[in-house]
Amino acid sequence: MKARKRWPRVAVIAALAYVAAGCTSTLSRVDDEGTTAQPVFPALGPGSAGQGSWPNRENLSKVRAGMDKRQLMDLIGPPHFREGLIDVREWDYLFHLEHAGQPQLCQYKILFDRTMRARSFHWLPQDCAHAAGSDSASVVDK
Repeated sequence: MKARKRWPRVAVIAALAYVAAGCTSTLSRVDDEGTTAQPVFPALGPGSAGQGSWPNRENLSKVRAGMDKRQLMDLIGPPHFREGLIDVREWDYLFHLEHAGQPQLCQYKILFDRTMRARSFHWLPQDCAHAAGSDSASVVDK
């Protein structure tokens, strides 16, 4: 009788461990320094244009290498995509920015080093960096 009562708990724990193990991967191959030779952005679905957010540009301009996840969330909010739950080394955002008077849909990626500090930042398309007021399309700072 006791074994029957324990079985559901064991099954739930095993299922959660399986799901968590599958949620530790990243799209990009992020090295220990928080960089990648080739950033991979999540695919956008048919309804993606209505998703995302209009970021506070002043807050976006304050994003810097060395920030932790809490500091980033205070500035620009949680990531818009589900990269995983454990040991996540990249966050992806979908931002609406205005460039030359026209709205532009931009993807923004933050990569983290092994200590979970932000280290590199990437835009897709790259001209979104200019729409955001950033000096470069891809910023890498150790």
